[in-house]
Amino acid sequence: MAEEEKEGEGLGKNKLLIVVLIAVPLLVGVLLAGAFIMLAGPGNGLGDLFYDPVAEEKPAHVEDLEVFQVNLADEGGRRFVNVDMLVGYENEAVGEEMNRRMPEVRTEINSLLAEREVSDIQQPGGHEELKDDLINMLNGMLVTGEVTEIYFYEILIQ
Repeated sequence: MAEEEKEGEGLGKNKLLIVVLIAVPLLVGVLLAGAFIMLAGPGNGLGDLFYDPVAEEKPAHVEDLEVFQVNLADEGGRRFVNVDMLVGYENEAVGEEMNRRMPEVRTEINSLLAEREVSDIQQPGGHEELKDDLINMLNGMLVTGEVTEIYFYEILIQ
């Protein structure tokens, strides 16, 4: 009977040893994988699982340029566009310069919009092209810094 108890203890110790040998490396592997995913960050494979597009860098300053209402270059000149936009920039001096030069800024934006036709704005990618052209035009005017983003609050063609 004593021999049977010793055999039973040996089997119990073996089972415990097997569980420890499987569970511990598995637990270490899970912890290392979690650490890798967390440290990888966005753009590095598995780190994209935790990527938050809302947390992307945004301009430090955003200013409303109010509504622009401009006749479009379409034949007959009966179509017009209402554009309500905001401008984003990093350097506060850009906002100050834009405010000082607002008549010039508005004139240049009106001119750029007046060169467009309805199809230019409505085509796929038309808003992005307009945005890029506005940013380039404004940055060509500004001395103290540059506009980094244009946000269209509303574009209405009539």
